[in-house]
Amino acid sequence: MGNSPDTSENKTLQFPILSHSEKFYTLGLMTNRIIHEMNNSVQGILLLVNFLKMNYSADETISDLDQEIQKMRNLTRSVLDYIKTNTIEFGPLDLSIIINKTIILLKDITSDPTFTSIETEYPPSVPWIKGNFFHLQQAFLNIFLFCGWVLKHFQSSRLRVEIKHDHLLKLYNVKIWCQGQTTMEKGLPFDEYAEEAKLNLAQKIFRIYNGQLQVSEASNKDPAIIVTLPAFIPTSDQSD
Repeated sequence: MGNSPDTSENKTLQFPILSHSEKFYTLGLMTNRIIHEMNNSVQGILLLVNFLKMNYSADETISDLDQEIQKMRNLTRSVLDYIKTNTIEFGPLDLSIIINKTIILLKDITSDPTFTSIETEYPPSVPWIKGNFFHLQQAFLNIFLFCGWVLKHFQSSRLRVEIKHDHLLKLYNVKIWCQGQTTMEKGLPFDEYAEEAKLNLAQKIFRIYNGQLQVSEASNKDPAIIVTLPAFIPTSDQSD
């Protein structure tokens, strides 16, 4: 008879992974409850602020309060929308919509000015791909958060996103890079930062779609992340 595996050792190896997953699952449930409670309060305060605006329209304090409560409303709305997105279906998706909604989510949740001034350039026709919105948003969230960190570290001026259609290979290339950087720090390679940021998780998601993620350190300037995804041509019924 062969030696049976050491089940105790296997359980020991699996325990940290299971504990980590359970921790984030529990945190998600807690966040959902907290945001729902916050949203109830925000809606009540919003009604009060609207009433005050009608009677004290020239009051700067009321105006400032209105701006802050609008930010809070946007934050709770974005988090709730993100939590509700849990479908597993694959279907035709507009790649530009995925990226735009990801940027809005980051802008509302983080209040980071980095995500309010991202320049985007999309092809004239709809960049259709086939996939799951939630999965792809996870990957692009990972990338944008990393790029926001790089932007600050390398003191670049802004982020830019381009979607190009490669008609010959039937692919879409998404290029995300930090504009305004003049030199790279030789002692701190860009790809090492990408490894620390766990961009391999985004890479695994893109591989499900026969796509790819590459980290490019250009010879002149502007480090870039390039995502390649297969183009999809939906029928008229699918694109509605």
